[in-house]
Amino acid sequence: MKRIFLYNEINELIDEINKYPSINWGLTGMHANPIHKGHIDLLADTHAKTGALIVALNNDESSIRKHGYSFMSFENRAAILSSIAYVDYVIENPFDTTQALLSALPINVYLKGGDVDETNLHPGEAAICKGKNIKIIYGMGGSKTASSSNFLNNYYAWRLDKNFHIMTGCEE
Repeated sequence: MKRIFLYNEINELIDEINKYPSINWGLTGMHANPIHKGHIDLLADTHAKTGALIVALNNDESSIRKHGYSFMSFENRAAILSSIAYVDYVIENPFDTTQALLSALPINVYLKGGDVDETNLHPGEAAICKGKNIKIIYGMGGSKTASSSNFLNNYYAWRLDKNFHIMTGCEE
């Protein structure tokens, strides 16, 4: 069974969703670049609130626009996410918000992590959810316990402190 869909394959995913109209379909989005325990907590929590969970995974270009880099390739991140029991499908998100996916996918619930609430949800996402009667649930995974950016910044700082050579991976 196919579990990873590129954005241009969205109609295939819609066909899969429409095969099971009685399921409470949920969508959450993430960069997961790199994936960490906070993402797993979010996925476990979101899956518990839905019958099936779709992860909108930002592609490499979107990660570069947000962070200035893409630490792990979309293919690697998608493969890891799709192997997690809480995740039913992964869909590539080439955009900086999930608005296009919220508009296109026949979902019932939009689930946001602990760092998002009514005050900082993207207004376009909120409007689409309201217009399509998609329930929004905030605080999934609890408060933000980890950050990919902080994880990488701490690693790079450690590497510089240890005079770790970037090209060889050895201390000089």
